[in-house]
Amino acid sequence: MMNSTPVPLTRNENLDSLIDLDADGFPDVAELQDEQDRRNFRRWFVSIAESQLYKEDPAWRTDDHDCAGLIRFAYREALKKHDTDWLRRKPFLLDAAIPDVRKYNYPKVPLLKTKIFRTREGQFRETDLADTTFAVTAMAAKMRSYNTVFLGKTLENVQPGDLLFYLNAGDVNMPQHSMIFLGDQRRPASYEDAVIYHTGPREAEPGVLKKVRLLDLLQHPDDRWHPAPENQYFLGFYRWKILD
Repeated sequence: MMNSTPVPLTRNENLDSLIDLDADGFPDVAELQDEQDRRNFRRWFVSIAESQLYKEDPAWRTDDHDCAGLIRFAYREALKKHDTDWLRRKPFLLDAAIPDVRKYNYPKVPLLKTKIFRTREGQFRETDLADTTFAVTAMAAKMRSYNTVFLGKTLENVQPGDLLFYLNAGDVNMPQHSMIFLGDQRRPASYEDAVIYHTGPREAEPGVLKKVRLLDLLQHPDDRWHPAPENQYFLGFYRWKILD
């Protein structure tokens, strides 16, 4: 039987750190309330993901090469401290002149540590730290349902680093598909902007990374991939809960 006894708080953690004011399932101490932190996270997240097109990071495990795997990898790496040693191992980054998130750095995420993905619904409770509510990984469906908030099916309010999700009917191994919106923080989102995603493995093929403009997706011969409000397979644009 699983032990449901809550993990004791350290001397640097107290009952205030358990607060989840917005009831989104994440403790407030693990969310980025500072706008500069949010901006820097977005920049790192997009830079790390897009850089994989030009040279895949050896730290991104080959058994994690699918659409959700790209997102998980960029998410963790964006939250890290990007010191000289880290940068030395990433000479291929498109943009490395980005300040770090100041509030905390992975793997020392307050309360959650390395278990940064929520796996079930509900408001955050201390007992979540002792069971399987948080995990080191999450598939696309759980990422969408428990780690992000729905923005809508149009580009209004969409920012760089937000995510797109699709129903991937007929694929039992990848029933939902995910993409990263790249955009440009200097201007509003447009359909001229691109997304990046990994196709995921298919039979003997390992899959590939792709960067595609939203305009081109709207013209995809298979209309299931159109990022359009009328497309029932397009689930919409989403934002990480730690940014909301």
